[in-house]
Amino acid sequence: MRSTVLFVLGFFGISGLMIALWFLAKKLRNATHVDVAWAYGLGFMAIFFAVFSHGNLIRRTCLIMPVLWSFRLGTYLLLNRSMAKHEDGRYQKLRQTWGASADKKFLGFFLFQGTLVSVFSLPFLWLSAEPTSVTWWALSLAILIWSVSITGESIADYQLAKFKSNRQNKGQTCNVGLWKYSRHPNYFFEFIHWWTYVALSIGTWFFLPSILFPLLMLLFLFKITGIPTTEARALETRPISYRRYQQTTNVFFPGKPKTN
Repeated sequence: MRSTVLFVLGFFGISGLMIALWFLAKKLRNATHVDVAWAYGLGFMAIFFAVFSHGNLIRRTCLIMPVLWSFRLGTYLLLNRSMAKHEDGRYQKLRQTWGASADKKFLGFFLFQGTLVSVFSLPFLWLSAEPTSVTWWALSLAILIWSVSITGESIADYQLAKFKSNRQNKGQTCNVGLWKYSRHPNYFFEFIHWWTYVALSIGTWFFLPSILFPLLMLLFLFKITGIPTTEARALETRPISYRRYQQTTNVFFPGKPKTN
């Protein structure tokens, strides 16, 4: 009962935040900060569940991992996208496609993002409510997965930001560092990150349900909001460079560059 109440309160809280941000986006004609809200929202949900649930203290303490992950990602998006002079190209494209109905459709989009925050926060809710303690080896495995994922994602974000900051690279595609082995290393490590909570759920009733979340993230990255929109925008802005990049570099899982 307590978990249900916490989930409902979290859902309405995130939905209210998304509505407020939609009004801001409508005023500024810039929807980019919805990405920041998505990242920070998951961290705040983890804090909310950890504080008000009555599960095992060690499991609730483990929620520091999604909190640190979300704050790092949210801050990166805030500094490198939301505070940029122009709206992110993906949302510019949506605004052009939707035309006169853009504001109304963006409201639905913002609420959808809020719903996703609530859905992806379920592993945090389950962990915070579980009365049994996590085993040392499951905890060690979770820490290892989390460390690899957040380190890899941080390196990928840094390399991309550094590449874009060099004016000589304008109109070119980042293919250095991790980006030499995958066209989307940041997305790859994002996918890896969600296996952290699968490891933490070993030995509980929600072990199998937890596996759905990295798979669901993979579906979104490949088919809905990740790779398709990112690559479509890249082909519009730098078609020659990006087509060559597509021919030589794996789309998601890192691998040896191919010969063009």
